[in-house]
Amino acid sequence: MKALRLAVGDTQQQFADRMGWAVSSVTRYEISRTIQGIALIAAERLADEKLFDEMGELLRDCIRKDTGIEDALFDRMVADADQKGKR
Repeated sequence: MKALRLAVGDTQQQFADRMGWAVSSVTRYEISRTIQGIALIAAERLADEKLFDEMGELLRDCIRKDTGIEDALFDRMVADADQKGKR
């Protein structure tokens, strides 16, 4: 998470505001807490929006593992979202 925050040039407070999180959550994600669920999806969307392709792919892999969705189904969902402009 720290790599993404630094890539967008934010302080922890700015990143927390951007993501809608508490600063303490950003700190925990950077130090020790595993990012999961909605927070993981939000991070992936930010990476994708900022065209951090490698980071976005890494986060998508984490989402696949977190949700247990098969790769082919996940890839179709991403492609559908891309076509609808929701990503």
